[in-house]
Amino acid sequence: AVAACAAPFPDPAPPIAPAASAAMLEAWEASRRPGFADDDELQAAALEDAGRAASLAPDWVVPQRFIDDWGHRRWLTLPERYGRHLDGARSGDAGAAYLAGRLGGAAADVRLRAARDLDPSLPWPHHGLAWRRHLAGATGRAIRAGQAAYTLGVDPGERTHFALALALYLDATDDRALAENLLRMALATEGPLAPRASERRALEAALAPLELDSIDPADVRRGAARAVRLLGEPGLDAAGRLGLVARLRAVPGDLVTREEVVLALLDARAGAESPLEEATIDRVLQVARGLEPIERPARTAREALVDAIAGGRIAEGVLAWLDALPRTVVDERGRPRRPELAEVVDAALWFAADGPPGETTDPTVLADALLAAGWFREAEALAVHAASRGMGELGRQLERRAAEGRAALAAVNALARRVDARRAFANSGADGSSADGVREGGRVDSLRDLEREVARLLGRVGGEAGRSPSIEYGPIGEVLHPGPRFSAEDERLGRGAEGEPVPGVAALFDRLGRFALLGRAIGQGGPDATVLRVLHVEERAGEHLGRPFRGTVFWCQGADVPGRFGRRGASISGAALHEGYYVDLEVLESEQARWRALAERFGARPERLRAALEAPGASVPALLRAESTPALGAGDRVRLAVMAGRGDGALPVPPLDAFAEVVALHEEGHLCDRATWYPITFGRALRLIGYAASHGFDGAAISRDLEARAQLVALAVAPDPRLPLIDLLDAAEADGGAELTPHAAAYRGLLDALLARLDGAFERRALDGLGLDPGRRWIDQLHRLPPSTIRALARDEVRARGLAAPGV
Repeated sequence: AVAACAAPFPDPAPPIAPAASAAMLEAWEASRRPGFADDDELQAAALEDAGRAASLAPDWVVPQRFIDDWGHRRWLTLPERYGRHLDGARSGDAGAAYLAGRLGGAAADVRLRAARDLDPSLPWPHHGLAWRRHLAGATGRAIRAGQAAYTLGVDPGERTHFALALALYLDATDDRALAENLLRMALATEGPLAPRASERRALEAALAPLELDSIDPADVRRGAARAVRLLGEPGLDAAGRLGLVARLRAVPGDLVTREEVVLALLDARAGAESPLEEATIDRVLQVARGLEPIERPARTAREALVDAIAGGRIAEGVLAWLDALPRTVVDERGRPRRPELAEVVDAALWFAADGPPGETTDPTVLADALLAAGWFREAEALAVHAASRGMGELGRQLERRAAEGRAALAAVNALARRVDARRAFANSGADGSSADGVREGGRVDSLRDLEREVARLLGRVGGEAGRSPSIEYGPIGEVLHPGPRFSAEDERLGRGAEGEPVPGVAALFDRLGRFALLGRAIGQGGPDATVLRVLHVEERAGEHLGRPFRGTVFWCQGADVPGRFGRRGASISGAALHEGYYVDLEVLESEQARWRALAERFGARPERLRAALEAPGASVPALLRAESTPALGAGDRVRLAVMAGRGDGALPVPPLDAFAEVVALHEEGHLCDRATWYPITFGRALRLIGYAASHGFDGAAISRDLEARAQLVALAVAPDPRLPLIDLLDAAEADGGAELTPHAAAYRGLLDALLARLDGAFERRALDGLGLDPGRRWIDQLHRLPPSTIRALARDEVRARGLAAPGV
């Protein structure tokens, strides 16, 4: 029924030879085992299986896809492979055209359609087009192409892959009954295309949640039985197991007990194929038992500190946390510049090192310091440690006070999410003054509604908050003054005396050790809130490219309430705000972790490092050498080039300061623009109107241009412009996708401009001696450019866009 709603598809090709299919199944099953991504030996064996499948079935694209991903993408040698696919596509090879198209880029859809037209019976171009339509939000259009792929599949593994994708499209368009029928039909397939054990498990793992969500009680019973059986078998990944456990918890009635789920997981653990799989099942078991998940390695410095405090390793944890901080937030003695945090450090070290009398065995001083700093998670961890040392009453009191703080901040986060969903409580009084109306009424529709509700939620732990002064930008938006003190500009504009504390929510959050940005902007879906943990606040002033800036900088570590883009999944490392900006170091830790993973992968394999940095790029005609997508690992090759620049074989990861500096330079670029246009005067208003007119008064286009301008400043003035260049290359790697912020499109446009300048510089022979190959794409060779060349290209673009003062 799924495949018969339109004109018939071409006849499929004969099934793949059994020996090739079996070899590819071995590779696919290996890739699904826990730890595969970090196990070189397991990957090598799987690549050998895929290579054997490729030799047995030379025209089959499945093993080629696998080799592309695990043999070339992982080791950053994909560009040359991409060039070979392009050569094959130009010679009329449909499989090569598909393989080139699946790697992305501006011409991806063209290449996928060309592959489909060259061989309409080849299923993979249909699948590629379906998947790209789904990612672009056109899931309804994806279904027809997905049906073609499923119908034309010539291998059980292919059919499983296509069935899972098509079920996803159908489910996304609320055709759940069709999705269920499709998966059941795939499971019932007989003959040479019948799914094998691991493929059946994958299909059933997708079917069980659909059955559990059904309104048909018989379906729910089938889904519950299927889910329990799957939980008892080895081979299901951790995410799949956790998903089934969560769905089973929501099953109405007593169809499945907790004990049945636990017993099934114990059976799976007994049959686990590796210690790593056993460990992943143990983590799921903890969840099924209603306990906290088994401790995993801490991902951030804060998580590591919390774990250390709970385990009694207080001095060790505090010193490790201090060591990970950038130098800008600590003083010359290595102590935090923020007084409340310096007191936390002192109290922790005294407590752990037999310091002043009474503070070595009684954690009260440390507990008070943690609470005064707003370190509620760390205070809860100390409560756990205190209880383990027999101080139960102190532990209980500390846990309660910490829980109150966390609950208040969690309530603000929940409020922000309700605003996103347009379901938030809001003031419904006619005069906008009734606090009861906020609790009982409709939505938060204004910034003042949001301010009142946040103050109410935090009143228990933060105290009273007076009215907050606001900064208005006309119809564009408004923010509550984020504090912590009024500036000279504020005094000139009548907001408050320079140097005095800002009242209202700024003061309330400051008492909690937090920075908060509450505001509204046109087209942003209502008022918004961002709340972060503050490490240090400082004033900065200077100039970039002859343009001045001044502002307050909030150095933060982790968001209690991510902004709207963050709540939708974007990683926001910093943002400009009224006369200043913030930097979230916790987000930057994830970028540093990416560098560390690369250093670990390549550091012990110099031959792999040389292959990544010396391999030729894709051979293309001159018309295509300045294309910016697909990026094919360009950002990671630049990362390796930065780390390998010492020339001694080591791959040192840059300190957090280096990443923080790039974010700061970007945000200071925004402040340079702000100084150009604000405070509003008649002349500045004319310039601002002219700027908006040049972008068609399109808010999205203006946002993109502002982000490009700020990043261009960072490229032009950063000590190593390769670091901000990596941001552009990562945006190109994403190849569009779901655009949550204006940054990605802005960065891709800026990368296009820089590659065009590189192309022009090469034609002028300005790049002689750098070893660039004009027969290959520039993006594949950017890691060979010295910082001076990147900076020169950026400065040329700066001058072209008028971002430098005259004579700079």
